[in-house]
Amino acid sequence: PSQTAAGKEMIEHLSKLRLKAVERTRSYFLNVMKQLRRPKTHIRMIQTHALLKYEYLVDFLLVSSPTIHIEIRDVYVESMSKTLHTLFRTYH
Repeated sequence: PSQTAAGKEMIEHLSKLRLKAVERTRSYFLNVMKQLRRPKTHIRMIQTHALLKYEYLVDFLLVSSPTIHIEIRDVYVESMSKTLHTLFRTYH
C-alpha cells in the first residue's frame, strides 16, 4: 500500500504527526524537569504522577527520536543530581 499515491501521501502525513508528537513530548518532559528543580518540590509525587505515568512516551522517544531521548535523559540526570546534592548538603 505504501507504493500507491494514497500510501505515499499517508506516509508524509504520518511523519509530520510523528514530528509533532515528538515536539510535544519533549516540551512536556522539559516542563516536568523544571518542576523537579524548584525548591521544596515533592520529587516522588512528580516521578510517580508525571514520569512513570507516561513512561510509554519515553519508549516512543527512544524509537522515534533517539537524540531527543538522550537530551531528556541527560536533563533528568542533571536535575536529579543537583536536587539530591542540595538535599544531602542541607542534611549534612
